[in-house]
Amino acid sequence: MTTARATFSALIFLGFAQFAVAAPALAKTLETSEEAEPFEAAQPPTPVQPPSPGQPQYWENYAYRVPPKHAAPEVPALSWDPQRFGVALESRTTWPQNDAAKRLAGTRAPAGGGLSVRGEIFRPNDRITIELDLSWINTKTSQSLEGSALTENLTSNLISLGASLRYQILPWLAPYARLAGGGGRDDLKVQTYGNGAGDLSNRQTYGQGSLGAGVFLRSPTLRLWQSMSALRLGLIGRVEGGYSLAASNDVTLHSSPASEAPTPIPTSTVAIGKVERNAPYLRISAGIAF
Repeated sequence: MTTARATFSALIFLGFAQFAVAAPALAKTLETSEEAEPFEAAQPPTPVQPPSPGQPQYWENYAYRVPPKHAAPEVPALSWDPQRFGVALESRTTWPQNDAAKRLAGTRAPAGGGLSVRGEIFRPNDRITIELDLSWINTKTSQSLEGSALTENLTSNLISLGASLRYQILPWLAPYARLAGGGGRDDLKVQTYGNGAGDLSNRQTYGQGSLGAGVFLRSPTLRLWQSMSALRLGLIGRVEGGYSLAASNDVTLHSSPASEAPTPIPTSTVAIGKVERNAPYLRISAGIAF
């Protein structure tokens, strides 16, 4: 009995001794855990706020963060971007001042039509433009001579190269001044008989220059699809008035018999006189710019 009590007392003493040794370490562990930061749950990322356009690097930093649903739609777009080249249909009306020129044309104001191409060569700023244009005008007139069965036909072809100085007032309106020079050819033929025998003809070439002023009109540019390389088209038009100076010629009709004989019968010539081609003109064109 005494031995059992002694053994029980020894076990209780050993237990208290171990608790006394472990108590300081346990207390230190509890203090460390109390000082540690509490656990926080993961928060969702903060959405990026779009900067205002006035902030630096707005387009560089924000333009690529726009979600796809806010992207520009793939549709045609209009703008006032200038187009450097163009092709146009032209009409040109002149008012001859010389009596011989009037009689030769057979009308007070002969009119013709043709084609022109243009291209801008210099644009120092968004208002001033210098451009070159190349134009071809064909004019045909026909008349029956009074008191006879004769028919007179005149065909004129004029090619000129022009330089224009344009000032943009509005996006669609710009006045301009134009200086042009080139050459022309008149083909005159008088039919004397129905079978062509004894027809009279004449061909003259001449130099020509003109000085004029007008207005240039254009529509907004249409971009056919949403791309930097997309084809862009616009409509253009011109109304120009001025004065044309051209060389004069002595016009004489020569016969052109249909005979194939080695020595055809000579025929007399018909002198029309000196034809002066100076005249005021009106030029109208409409076309496409690209």
